[in-house]
Amino acid sequence: MVKGYPGERGYVLLLVPVILLAIITLSYTSLRKSKLSLRIAGGEMNYLQTELCSQQCASLAVNATNKAFNSGTPVTARTESCRCDPLACSNTFSVPVQDNFANCYGHTTWRTLVDVASTCREGGQELAKLTESVNFHEVPVFQFAVFFEKILELHPGPDMQIRGAAHSNDTIRIYPDNELIVHDWMTSSKTIEMRVAFLATPATGTSFALYGGGQGAKVQSPGGTFRSLHRFIPDWPAFQKAHRVAYGDQAGKCGKVESLQLNIQSLSNPRALIDWRVSTDAPDLRRWKYAWNASLIYRQGWKNNDLSTAILDNPVVIPPNVTVMGGRVAFTENRDYITVKLIPIDVRKLQQRAGDSIVYLHDSFTDALQGGKDVGGFLLHNARSLKGPFTIASNSRIYIQGSFNVDSVYIVNGARKPYPAAIACDYYTQLSNEWRGTDPSYPAGTAIRFRNPNARTVLNACLLAGMTAFNGTWSGQGGFHNYIRLMEDWENVPFEYSGSSVALWDARLSQSRFTGGSYSPPIRQWAFEPMYRSMNHLPPGTPRMVSPQLNAWEMSRQ
Repeated sequence: MVKGYPGERGYVLLLVPVILLAIITLSYTSLRKSKLSLRIAGGEMNYLQTELCSQQCASLAVNATNKAFNSGTPVTARTESCRCDPLACSNTFSVPVQDNFANCYGHTTWRTLVDVASTCREGGQELAKLTESVNFHEVPVFQFAVFFEKILELHPGPDMQIRGAAHSNDTIRIYPDNELIVHDWMTSSKTIEMRVAFLATPATGTSFALYGGGQGAKVQSPGGTFRSLHRFIPDWPAFQKAHRVAYGDQAGKCGKVESLQLNIQSLSNPRALIDWRVSTDAPDLRRWKYAWNASLIYRQGWKNNDLSTAILDNPVVIPPNVTVMGGRVAFTENRDYITVKLIPIDVRKLQQRAGDSIVYLHDSFTDALQGGKDVGGFLLHNARSLKGPFTIASNSRIYIQGSFNVDSVYIVNGARKPYPAAIACDYYTQLSNEWRGTDPSYPAGTAIRFRNPNARTVLNACLLAGMTAFNGTWSGQGGFHNYIRLMEDWENVPFEYSGSSVALWDARLSQSRFTGGSYSPPIRQWAFEPMYRSMNHLPPGTPRMVSPQLNAWEMSRQ
């Protein structure tokens, strides 16, 4: 009986073919000299053949299990055959053991432990048995308050707080104009830079506060106006220990900060998640593409998942106080200098069929009068109340008018929460409860607070959307605080947002460079909803990163 751990078994797999070839060579050389030598070498070769067969079958079992996770197939206790002529082999899967696991950086995974026993027999006699213990880790993309694939900039004008982990696979740049308080992990696989007037540490907790005087402010310490975070703080190791901030090799107690990627094999472009489905999509991509998983689809009419006609009371409803052009709601989008023409969707009527937890909306509307630009998309309204966990995905723009997912009876650990919900689209824009499509937008339009002195708008949803890229970078494109696009005068109006903000791709429909004159910022009361750290409370269809990890193995032979 031989036991080992993941690294050791890698050497065994590498050496088996070499040993097998050597034994075959020695056996051939010994054939002329001794029948006894032949029998010994033949027996040893049989042993190695059975071990190699059991390892091949175990590898097939692990690959099949990983494929099952990616395709959404339940992993259960069972036995499957695995031929390795002339041997008869089988794989036995134990009952999976599942739990939540948080690593040093607080990234939560759903961990499933599977024991696989690969047994090879000849003539009913067991010759070799390989047992492997394998963990399959599933990481949901919505476990972060902020997750950016490219440069993440934080330079809000009004005071702002980030509650929940923030990560970028590129550089993080922190240039607050006023106060920015970070409450959870801030990690970057490259570096973190900052330009602030001074830094203060709150009396309790692991939070830290940055006080800025604008992007051109002078740093109140020697060494210039622009520096990386660990140089600005005198005792960087102590700061990392007391707080939760790390980047690259400057990783404190948790080790190097790695780039985090969706590991769907056929997903070279993450934006494919919201693209229309095609027959050439690989099985693992079909598992995560919203267009394959939606039970209700809009594509030039309402359709079921099998693309047959869906029978329902049409949710395409024109809201009041808007301009209509050709059956679409039209208004000026100041940032992109176009008139968008959107299909209006009444979200209350969108939920009329029980079981429609994922809805996919497809649109493309090229306008010859605007240089052939695609100005289509969707305007969601009457969205204050959801009937259950709900996800809306689109290949195009999505605008939501008014509050979303506010009234809920969803209970988590005895506390009332919003329903798990998500919006996935090319890019996302929030309109206030007081928005009027017939009024000019900011800066010429009426301020929200003059329409309603008590105005407030609430968004409770995870967002999976793109950022406008300029020369291949997200630098200078507004940063996280402008990830949710706005287009009104929000001055002194609270915008309450609870969810997760994930930016994985370049917005395809927005090519204009960000400027600060397209709206006036609100009072940003933004927070991460902690229930999204649990696999039991994720929005329907949440993409997950699945990866197997070998814990230990054991080989026995007769």
